[in-house]
Amino acid sequence: MSSVFAQVEDMLAAGAEDLFACYGTSSTAVRNQHPAETDEEKVVATIGWACEDGSRGNLLMVAPRSVIEHLQPPEEGMVLTNADICDVLGEFSNMLLGRLKNMLLQKGVALMLSTPTTVLVKEPWFSTPLGRWSWMAFDMSVGSAHVRLDATFTEEFVLSEERSALAPELAEGEMMLF
Repeated sequence: MSSVFAQVEDMLAAGAEDLFACYGTSSTAVRNQHPAETDEEKVVATIGWACEDGSRGNLLMVAPRSVIEHLQPPEEGMVLTNADICDVLGEFSNMLLGRLKNMLLQKGVALMLSTPTTVLVKEPWFSTPLGRWSWMAFDMSVGSAHVRLDATFTEEFVLSEERSALAPELAEGEMMLF
């Protein structure tokens, strides 16, 4: 049996592939792929999570403007501002963590989520988290989005083999920017 981290990482990869597909982009997770150093500005979105048992972690998304505009094209005659670009990736990080939350709920684990924080940067620097972590790249025709899962699991964090009664039948919604 694979480690809890590997199982959660697999769920996150599947959730990201599904999320990008909902926005018209086919992409497969490429594991252990860090964001490349380029001169292009990138948006970084981070959103945290925790469980009652003390397990906790963070989801980090990194993407250049070209990828974000591909995922959420501006309406005709409109230009996405820096704030719009940050909002879009912040909402994508929220939707992705929401998908992971729904998958974990089916395994009997309830996550509590924070709100996303975003920043537009030229040269992002990422610290090494205390727990386990892994990067994934999602290559698209216009560039790549990267996702990093950071997690510290307690011994009480257990994924049920059977569908949990905690999990209602849910369908993820569409992006809401306001």
